[in-house]
Amino acid sequence: MDDHQNLFSEFEGIRKEEWIAKITGDLKGRPFEDLEWQIDNTLDMSPVFHPEDAQQRPRIQPPSAPNNDWQIGESIKVSDAKTANALALEALAKGANALRFELTDHFEHLAVLLEGIHLSYISVHFVIAEAQTTYIDELVAIAQAQSADLSGLQGSWQVSNGDLAKLLPFLHHCYTQLPTFKALTLRIEQPAQQLSALQQAIRQASDRLHQLRENGLSVEQIAAQFQFSVAIGKQYFAELARLRALHLLWANLLQAYGAPAAPAAIEAHTDSAAYVDNIHSNMISATTQAMSAILGGIDRLYVLPANAHIEVPNTFTRRVARNLQHLLKMESYLDRVVDPAAGSYYIEELTRKMVEQSWQTLAQP
Repeated sequence: MDDHQNLFSEFEGIRKEEWIAKITGDLKGRPFEDLEWQIDNTLDMSPVFHPEDAQQRPRIQPPSAPNNDWQIGESIKVSDAKTANALALEALAKGANALRFELTDHFEHLAVLLEGIHLSYISVHFVIAEAQTTYIDELVAIAQAQSADLSGLQGSWQVSNGDLAKLLPFLHHCYTQLPTFKALTLRIEQPAQQLSALQQAIRQASDRLHQLRENGLSVEQIAAQFQFSVAIGKQYFAELARLRALHLLWANLLQAYGAPAAPAAIEAHTDSAAYVDNIHSNMISATTQAMSAILGGIDRLYVLPANAHIEVPNTFTRRVARNLQHLLKMESYLDRVVDPAAGSYYIEELTRKMVEQSWQTLAQP
């Protein structure tokens, strides 16, 4: 055997209990438990991980995606169609490829809003108050006028009012007209409570699957239209692990309902509640939030401009938020490695605990 392959053979292995004893001695009376990290005040994580632990616990591996690429999003609140259209065109010219329009009420000017925007080359997403099929018809008419292939358009509808009576015909109509659109969006907020928010989300997803199946939709149809919208907070590792856990939980949920396992469709956005009055601090904070989202495995990311919580964002802050993603993709190459956090003892263990505790909540009445 090559000596270089056996460099540590002369050194005796150290058991975990010996490490704990050494650390406890160095603490000089302070309890070892004081070193544990608390996640969401409900989950404790040890600062020590030993190969003995790895042997007892298999590696957590979310469903594989073909790559770690994501779409660079820009969110626009629409009060005037022409103004919003100008902002959208500026965002596209500067490198965004996922537009998100927040419509306050029934909006009848999609043609003005989307003027000059070629739907075949980007994804387009709408936040709407009510599930009205006229939205779908208007978008289909615009796409047909552009000679776009309806079966390949990318986008989503986020309906604020989840009334089932209105939602069912909306889902059927969207699935027929725009089969690759996501029309079911489950929002996961409260980033300061990562575990409890995750548990609540997976229970709601299970309830929604059951409810829609009872009303005639197949699991495959539901899964094809389902996406999660996740607010990303400042706890870097916890947010990263939560997204990995969400992929696993969704895959397990699909299998439980007899459908093939698949990664969850996830859009993420930085959390405005994590922003402070100093916009330069917010730019740095947004960077780590974006990194945890990307490394956790998302499809689309919206970085809120650094002043979005106190005023209407300006050209400069929108540009910085957009360019942050360009830097992470084009200079840091975070899109080139699938599941880049795999193999990290701490993240794997945190993912495992989040998955196990969240899955257990489904068995509770």
